[in-house]
Order: sequence, then structure tokens, then C-alpha cells
Amino acid sequence: MATELYNQRMERLITTSNHIEPDRVPVFVNIGTWSISYYGTTVEQCLKNPEWFVKEVESKIYRQINCDAFMGAGFIDNFEFGEIVGNNANFISSDGVSIQHKELRMMEDADYPALISDPWKFFITDFIPKRYPGISIEKMADAVRCFVKFSENTSWVQKYFKDEFSIVNLTAGAGPVASPLEWIFGFLRGFRNALIDIRRRPEVLLEAIEALYPLCEERLGITSPGAKLDPFPAARTMFHIPTYLSAAQLEKFFVPTYNRLLKKLEPTGRKLLVFLEGDWSAHYGWLNSVPKNMMLGIVDQDDIIQMKKKVGANITLIGGMPLSLLKYESKQHCIDYAKHIIDECAPGGGFIFGTDKVLLCPGDVNPENYIAVNNFAYDYGRYS
Repeated sequence: MATELYNQRMERLITTSNHIEPDRVPVFVNIGTWSISYYGTTVEQCLKNPEWFVKEVESKIYRQINCDAFMGAGFIDNFEFGEIVGNNANFISSDGVSIQHKELRMMEDADYPALISDPWKFFITDFIPKRYPGISIEKMADAVRCFVKFSENTSWVQKYFKDEFSIVNLTAGAGPVASPLEWIFGFLRGFRNALIDIRRRPEVLLEAIEALYPLCEERLGITSPGAKLDPFPAARTMFHIPTYLSAAQLEKFFVPTYNRLLKKLEPTGRKLLVFLEGDWSAHYGWLNSVPKNMMLGIVDQDDIIQMKKKVGANITLIGGMPLSLLKYESKQHCIDYAKHIIDECAPGGGFIFGTDKVLLCPGDVNPENYIAVNNFAYDYGRYS
């Protein structure tokens, strides 16, 4: 029965992402560290006992809600690995539950020629020593063991949620589709400097983007031409920089190499989950140009009803339920809003109900509202 339910949910996701109406609207939950506060514990306690964290802490909310798909469960952060290699980019917030990230600039203006000349050499001789200052030959074995243990634990978690709750993990185990510009923005230059480079040294930046492209293509994990992959788990892209760019800047610095990655991925049949953080209205034209039925986008700030009208025939939209309503409004108000979103976005498929943002901090939602809305959407969103 559990396997049958899981297969039904998987088929539902595949159908709607192909813009065909399934039996009902799939429901997606995007819960991060909020589950820790909901249980009433802390990150430190969960790190001490990963199995308890998964089976008791995280599972509590999944025993109270109905959903088809999720992502992120079982993952806090590999703090042990960070301690070994001396990387403290991530740290626990004062609330004891959420995790913050420090922006680290690993590359100076003068480093562009070295990156362009030989990206692999640059990463080995420059980036890694800066990013992981504690790494050494003596610590290498411990670092590898820690990394392998973390990977094995992640695989176990995915199996547990599949067996226990029959829900689909949208991205577990699939490779990232990493834009070269996002690499420069997120790992090398940082927010401020990447935007300065776009204006002050655009030609050098374009050379660096092209130099990094082969590494990004390798990360797709496509081992042979003509390889076929399951639609899910989906590949993924965590977009950060596009909404800070004009349409012209996106077309110049982002689209050429990212579209090449999509062209490589499309023949495999694998879906692509992207995080549409910020306001994407300036880039609807590009979203309508990507391969049809391939992309699923988690909608953050955009009006999802208007977005469904403008790009919803090409990509699948995920979201619709604002955390702000779930936090402050009454249960009935939230249910009425969920009904409105489903009524407007469900026709024609290409829609998955969920929240507009990941649940991270203790006060992100009223738990009673969150449970009620998810269960309502699961029951109400049936196609007649």
C-alpha cells in the first residue's frame, strides 16, 4: 500500500509538470529548521542524535499533514566537516533553531587571470586553501570520512521518508545545474563585488564565465550521450543573482551558459527545480523561452496568479500560500486564501500548491494554520 501511494504521488507530480491535469493538485511542503522549533528542541540537540532528529523531531509535523512531495528533510548542516577543515561560513542563530550564512569573498580583483587561465588549478591552489583554511594532509582522512558519513546519512533519510510517509523528495541525489555566474556570485566574488564586476570589468567577467562552464557541465552528472534519467528527483538551481540584473544583463551574462546546460539536460528527461527568489517579472520572457515542461519554479515574491497567466503554460509553478498569512491571519482566512489560489492556478496542470518560502525560524507560521491549510489543499484540490 505504501509503495502504491508513493507511485500515485510520483505520477501526480509528473503529470502536472507536463501541463496535464492530474487527479488532484499536488501539495509540496518546504520545511527547513522550523521543524526543530515545532518539536521544542535546538539544532545542537539534533546534531547529537541524527536518527532521533529524523524519526522524532522532523517526523512530528509529517504525521499531522498530508502532502505529496517535500525537500530538505534530514539536513541541517555538516558542521563537523566545517570544524575539521576550518570553514565557519554557516552558524547557528541566537534562536538556537535557524542557521545563517556568512558571505565570504574567496577571490580578489587580481585573481581573474588565474581563474580564466586554469579554473581547476585556481580552485586547488587558491580557492580551497582560503575556503578551508584548516585543511591539511593530516586532517584529510577525517574530512573524507566525515563527508562520506554525511552523504550516507542523507541517503538513509530519503529512504526513511519514502518508506514511512510515502512522499516524494523532489531533488534528493540529483545533480545541480550551476550557472557559472552564480558560482562567481556565490562562491568567489560575493554579492557586492559580482555586481561591480558586471559594470566595471564586463569582458573579463565574461571570460571567467566561459572558463567555468566546463566545470558546471561536469556537475550535471550526465555520463553518456543519449542517457535517459527519471523525471524525479529533479535537478536543481538555487537562483540568487538574476533578480538583481536587468533583462539585458541577464541575456548577456547569465543566459548563454545556463541555456547550454539546459540543452544538455533536456534530452535526459529529467525535470529541473529552480528557486525563483525575488521579483522575476523582468525575466518572464526568458522563463517562457526555456524548454517547455522541464522547469518547476518555487515562486517567492511574484503574484502567482498573474505569473500563471504569463509563464504558467511553459513552466510549472510551486507555491501560492504566503507565510505572512499563515503567521498572522485566522485559520479560516488562510483556508479561504488557499481555495482562491487553487481555483485560479490549478486549471491546465502546471501547478503545485505550497508556501512562498521555506519554513526556517520559530515564528514563521502558526502551526495550527499550517496544518489546516495543507490538509485542506490536499483534500480540496481535486479535478472534477
